[in-house]
Amino acid sequence: MISVAIQDIQIGMILGEDLIHKASVIIPRGTPLTAIHLKRLGKFDFKDVIIDDSEDEQKQLEVDSPKVASTLIKKLYKTGEYIVIQGEESEALYILLDGELDVIYTDEVLLTSAEDTIDKIRLIERSGKKISTIKGKMVNFGELGAILGDTRSATISASVDSKVARISVSGDGFNKTIMSNARLGLNISITIAKRLKDINVYIAKYNNILSQVDGMVREFSSIYVTIAGKVLKQAIFSGDRELNKIHEEFKNSPLYNRLMKYKKQGFDASKMGSSNVLNQDNERIFAGGDIIGKKAGEIVCYNGEAGDKMYILVVGKLGVYVGDKLVAVYSEKGDIVGEISVLLGYATKGAGMDKRTATVKAMVRSRLVCIGIKDIDDLVKTNPTMVLHITRVLAERLKNCNQVFIQAQKDAQSYMDKLAVQDGSCGSEIGHILELFSENVNLIELCQNEVKVLSKMQEAIDSKYDVLHERLESIKI
Repeated sequence: MISVAIQDIQIGMILGEDLIHKASVIIPRGTPLTAIHLKRLGKFDFKDVIIDDSEDEQKQLEVDSPKVASTLIKKLYKTGEYIVIQGEESEALYILLDGELDVIYTDEVLLTSAEDTIDKIRLIERSGKKISTIKGKMVNFGELGAILGDTRSATISASVDSKVARISVSGDGFNKTIMSNARLGLNISITIAKRLKDINVYIAKYNNILSQVDGMVREFSSIYVTIAGKVLKQAIFSGDRELNKIHEEFKNSPLYNRLMKYKKQGFDASKMGSSNVLNQDNERIFAGGDIIGKKAGEIVCYNGEAGDKMYILVVGKLGVYVGDKLVAVYSEKGDIVGEISVLLGYATKGAGMDKRTATVKAMVRSRLVCIGIKDIDDLVKTNPTMVLHITRVLAERLKNCNQVFIQAQKDAQSYMDKLAVQDGSCGSEIGHILELFSENVNLIELCQNEVKVLSKMQEAIDSKYDVLHERLESIKI
């Protein structure tokens, strides 16, 4: 907190304490001062005011964003207060200076019915789901909409009292800001890289649960069909019509027809390239780093090696392989591979550098820009265009990744319900067959072993559902 004379106050400074006149608060603390506020201060004959301007915070800002630090608009958000609203225009990106924020996602279909911001907030409070947390100091957020020119993809609110800086990026403001301050662009890229790495871990966890559910369904389905066959044989042998009806009920079950099939969530490689974010005429992007050539079949980087280099495709086609399986193809000019490990390694001075999880090969003769960790500082100084490009490509990937993550959450819960909760689930179908048997003791005697197996299956489904449900609930971002 510092005392600032009225004549020295600048627009955007944050008021550090309530301004009181005749026992009434005329401007509350935490308010970013505007030209109107300055006129009001002069009218009430204030000589100076207390401004919230942490010295350590300002120094850090000047290190991370030296050319914009003096123009940042800072604000203290109270617990529960909204910073951005999903669906609204993205006219700014933000830096969390201190505190903790909630990221809340609401089904976009629901938000289309909202007529104004007040309606949106009501829907968000009623139907929104917290998907992640932003905490710490000097953390960028709200960059996706600002970078890609999209509306806000999520709502962000303060989970505790939090101080936030705002950078206006309306129109072409973001591009201009990064071109004049590439260091800020690098910091944003590092933040996005961290989120991409984290969210991939959570997608993998959801996929693991989905895979287990799918495996259970296949196993139970196989047993279920076998039991249905034995019941049919017993019905034919005994001539019991009721038993024949039970067999028909078996055939109507999703378990009998194996209708539940898990679809693994993953990236659509066609949406992860740079075709939407690269100006093909802007050759300045490729002016930094070393240009290397690769023949068809030649390795660009190996699975298991340290990820200390990233590559930008100039011309050609790259295949990403896990083992012998081709999992992605990059063929657009400006496509980037290997950037997450390099950026995180740079941010942690080498401690955050991961080993490659896949092998990248040239599928045709290709040329690439190779950028190592040691090249990044020079890149920031000499080629802000490339920094801007990297930031925009990462933003596009994070947008895609967020969509995959949200769908993985929905699929995991949906398939869990199909396992043992909702009508028509595995558990309810087996329960239905057991009820049919229990209505006639003779039928149970005819199919003792089959009934025992069905009962054990139902118990197994219930117990495994409880275990997986606990795991699902433990996946917290």
